[in-house]
Amino acid sequence: MSDARAQQQSLTPSSLGAAFAAACASRHDGDFLVDAELRLDGASAERFSRRLATSLHALGLRTGHRIAFMCRPSVAHTLTWFAAVRLGATATNLHVLETPERIAETIAWLDADLVLYDDEFDEVAGRIATNVAARVVDIKRFIDSTTVNANLPLDDAASDDPVAIVLSSGSTGRPKGVVHTHTSVLASITAGISLYRNIDSRDSVLVCIGTSFGGWCNVVLPFVGAGTKLVFQRRFDAQSFLAGLAAEKITIAPLVPTMWRMVLAEQPERHHLASVRLAFMSGEAVSARDMENVSRHITPHVRAAYLSTEGACASGVFADEHDYRGDGPAAARLLDTVEVRIVAPDGPADTALPPNQTGEVLLRSASIAQGYWKDSQRTAARFVGGWWRSGDTGYMTVDGRLVVVGRTDHVINSGGVKVQAEEIEAALMAHPAIRQAAVVGLPDATWGQRAEAYVVADTDASSIDAWCRAEGFAPPLKFLKAIHVVDALPTGPTGKLYRPALRSQQE
Repeated sequence: MSDARAQQQSLTPSSLGAAFAAACASRHDGDFLVDAELRLDGASAERFSRRLATSLHALGLRTGHRIAFMCRPSVAHTLTWFAAVRLGATATNLHVLETPERIAETIAWLDADLVLYDDEFDEVAGRIATNVAARVVDIKRFIDSTTVNANLPLDDAASDDPVAIVLSSGSTGRPKGVVHTHTSVLASITAGISLYRNIDSRDSVLVCIGTSFGGWCNVVLPFVGAGTKLVFQRRFDAQSFLAGLAAEKITIAPLVPTMWRMVLAEQPERHHLASVRLAFMSGEAVSARDMENVSRHITPHVRAAYLSTEGACASGVFADEHDYRGDGPAAARLLDTVEVRIVAPDGPADTALPPNQTGEVLLRSASIAQGYWKDSQRTAARFVGGWWRSGDTGYMTVDGRLVVVGRTDHVINSGGVKVQAEEIEAALMAHPAIRQAAVVGLPDATWGQRAEAYVVADTDASSIDAWCRAEGFAPPLKFLKAIHVVDALPTGPTGKLYRPALRSQQE
């Protein structure tokens, strides 16, 4: 039996809080949670979480209550998040870059009982405190707490109780709230051990992705459950990330592809990265060149995963450095915890399309979310018979692999012919002088939509156009009406490409 399989079978807690307590015990005297201010071993982390749970209880937080966090990645945030979960509360990480008005609306929509915030958000917290029913408190007051209620019941939540409401980007209005239960997150932890190539207590991970989205849960929870060392950086900075990898002897480094491209531009060979055994990327389309560059400059072993907030880690599919051939998307392998079905985008969930026919990707696994917060209509439409309709397009190969083509909402309809934005981006990224590329569909009086590209490149637009046509990339590029060479592409709080900002420049 492999070490990963043995760990999976031994992971038997019925609640996430119990899993956290078990992880603390497994790292009793070894570094567990680390940042620039705190370095805690497992025993200290467990004691700290009990103190924090006592303080939260004194503020009135109870089983079934909802707590919201306005925090950057840190030990204080992570410990308090788990302390709330150990009390049986449901936790949500807020979008810290939203306006105070939007944050207040989200807190009210969540029916939050308590909001904790980092002191850098003092001004925002002061503005929202008068507009929400929830109590709004600086998280630092808990760090100095010394009281422990030894009789306080912890870790006894029911397996089907909600444990987290994870917010979507919310770029087009109110965010979706993805509701995960203790059962689904424990399944995600178990599968995550395999997804990250058999992580165990000897591993360490550097976490600098924002707390607000599914990526934080898909990284932090599996590594906590596996009893690894977690090192937090409050913000992503390419040089700080490289320095952190070296200083903490990090073994697993997860970033979205856009972030990896920034890291590679900062001369990673100047840092001692021998401890890194796996570079991991998810959240965006990954090119063969991304895999090759990371493999050459960071570590030979690179894994790209297709993950989602709704599906979590047990719904994951992945491709390693040797799975990429040519310039198109890789044929990804499925974890043994997930089922994949391809259906017509507007068709029934129980009618699968044949291999090599593109349609909507449906996923089914033990870590699929319970549904969407306060949105029964969307839940009924997207969670069907145990399947989750992802909104991504792709196809299954004859040998059972998944090729993800792109998002259904990234399809550009130009003159009645549909083309995937990611397909054009992949063609552009084959150009040796292009470091990043983004394609968006814009309104057009003649064609309905026109495709325009924004690239970070060491050459001009006319040279790019001529090269692409000479190299035979005309089929996807025939829809491209303009190429804009820019200094940088806009990114959102998770570090992923933020296409709405490009559309707003032209519309």
